[in-house]
Amino acid sequence: MIIDELKYIVAESTAQAFREAFVDRFRDFPDDPEFDALKVYGKIERPKDVSMGDYAFPLFETAKRWGANPVELNKKLLDAQKAVVAPNPDKFPLDYSIKGGFNNSKFVPDALAQIVLKRVLEEKEEFGSDYTV
Repeated sequence: MIIDELKYIVAESTAQAFREAFVDRFRDFPDDPEFDALKVYGKIERPKDVSMGDYAFPLFETAKRWGANPVELNKKLLDAQKAVVAPNPDKFPLDYSIKGGFNNSKFVPDALAQIVLKRVLEEKEEFGSDYTV
């Protein structure tokens, strides 16, 4: 399903950003869920306010476990996400923003269209038969 794939792209870039932004924590606690894309995937949600983006990752639980301020944690994560995404626009066609303790992601419209179009061309008549969009 394409929606699941898009959510996984967000999870993968976010987990990578966590590993790069919090190197010492990753070294000391490599099993923290924030460093694993599949575990991040499970925590990603749709924002209640659609103007915030396509997906949101709440950082309140992470901040509590890490003894950190969620806003400061989010700022550091955002910087790392931008560094992860910038050299990889085809792999991670995302824009990130923050609102308090929520880390928000939005797909770049042109890139999203390319992802869907590629899928349509690959699947041909089968596209949409499993409620793909």
